[in-house]
Amino acid sequence: MDWLEDLGFVGNPFFLEPIDSSLKGFVNRTKEKDSLEKCIITRRGKYILVGSIGLGKTSLLNIMEGYSKDNGFMIIKTDFLHQQSKEDFYNQLIKGLEDIVEKYPKIKKKIEKMLEKTQIISRRKKKGAKTKPEVSSKISAILIEFAAKVIGESEETEDIEFFVPPYLQQAIDVFNESTKIITDEKPLIIISDNLDKLTPEAFNTILKSIIDALPTHLVFLTTGNYTHLSLENVALAQNVFDLNIDIPEIETTAQIREFVDGRMMAFSKNTSVSPIHFPNDVLNLLLEKTKGNLRETFRYCFGAIVEYGNQISRDNMIKTIKTIDATLLKNVDERDKDILKNMKEEKTYTLSQLSQIANIHKKTLWGRIKNLIQLNLIFKESAGKGRGKEDRYYIPAVIKEIIE
Repeated sequence: MDWLEDLGFVGNPFFLEPIDSSLKGFVNRTKEKDSLEKCIITRRGKYILVGSIGLGKTSLLNIMEGYSKDNGFMIIKTDFLHQQSKEDFYNQLIKGLEDIVEKYPKIKKKIEKMLEKTQIISRRKKKGAKTKPEVSSKISAILIEFAAKVIGESEETEDIEFFVPPYLQQAIDVFNESTKIITDEKPLIIISDNLDKLTPEAFNTILKSIIDALPTHLVFLTTGNYTHLSLENVALAQNVFDLNIDIPEIETTAQIREFVDGRMMAFSKNTSVSPIHFPNDVLNLLLEKTKGNLRETFRYCFGAIVEYGNQISRDNMIKTIKTIDATLLKNVDERDKDILKNMKEEKTYTLSQLSQIANIHKKTLWGRIKNLIQLNLIFKESAGKGRGKEDRYYIPAVIKEIIE
């Protein structure tokens, strides 16, 4: 982008994608990074990286992926965004095993012997030319595909079919036995994102029945945002993981300046001077609007330099925020817009109050509010622990102005 070069940058300092293992743009997360590296060095254990929306959890996960590769780990990547059951979880894990056996013939041969010896997956003669592989569930299909890649094709391909009973336990056994074989050769890490995206039921099930039962000879690393979880599920997660690594909230202008200026310095032609100055009143405004959400902060910063270059002022930033939020609201479902409109009169609302006002069941309403929190259109005030206490929700003043 020529205009970025004219402003004194060698690239976009406010990119929104998670930072990769090159660490380009990595700012002020050294303590958390060092803690994660120590966890990985142990070569075993279950760890969760906890923080609010937009604080850099996925970026740290990407950095740890690069660190793990550099230290000889084999890696299986999954994402809880696409996992809503035990079966979904193990589908992804088995898929991850496929990538490993394709790269490492020695491991592939050992897993092949294990599969044949344990008869978790077996091969049998077809009864007729038109007989199809017996697949009665998705997990069975995944396992058959995995077995085909491990055991391979033979001269009897036309007469042989793979068979696996339609039980999730078969997948669990295959995974556990395979990881023992893998970790005899190299350390293994499972990296997964978005634990908080699970439904409450799936969250509870996966933590109790899967994560807690994962083999102890590997490292499991995931991310979570406790804002969206019940106190019961937060407590459950804290009991399941060997270590919860918290990313601190951004609560002051000085803290937000570290990230804004740090990003600009990382992409500055002149490594001693930041190309653009964001005044304190602008950073105060951003802190008030985003509540420390760095992703949203960077979105507004980029919008401001696109529109105003190095002429950054509070008035210009207000115009930028309104323009970006107005565009965002155009893509919001009309039912979600109605929720925002219902929140104009009072300062904060409990879920029960909003449910009555909007005439929507609390469970349905919570799903919509959660989406609006992700978009930074609604904020949550935690009520803390205690019976009868309810979290409260509100919308920023600038959103109220746009709605009006």
